[in-house]
Amino acid sequence: MGHGQAASEASTITRLYLVENYKKPLDVIIHDLHESLKTTRGVVISIALIDDKEGVLEYVGIGNVLTRIFNSTVPMTLFKYSGFLGYKLRNFNVIRYPWIKGNIIIMTSDGISERYNTIKDPNFLKQHPILIANTILKEYGKSHDDATVLVGG
Repeated sequence: MGHGQAASEASTITRLYLVENYKKPLDVIIHDLHESLKTTRGVVISIALIDDKEGVLEYVGIGNVLTRIFNSTVPMTLFKYSGFLGYKLRNFNVIRYPWIKGNIIIMTSDGISERYNTIKDPNFLKQHPILIANTILKEYGKSHDDATVLVGG
């Protein structure tokens, strides 16, 4: 959240925790991170674990990160809880969504307008993830805010 040294400290704690603990259940990760970040500015977070074999995506989103799944049917916007880790963690649930091989997941921070719509061009999602992310950033990035776009499948 935000910019500068305080934001860098919170994101470093988060990154180091995830590198060491990414195999833990999502609810444990969220609770552990919340405790670890109490002395920091805090973070907003979205975490998705995809199990292609089982056809399931497990997801938790806390704060203003928009997550969408695109496939051959209707795009789905995943539920996010308000708040941020490190301050006051509200009740949350790990939500399970169906996952079909070939789906595309796109996560965007609040520096990207929520109006982006990749379905206008059906070939858009067939591009390399870097090209998809760069296009969303260029066309929907807010000039007054930093922005992050993550694309995966």
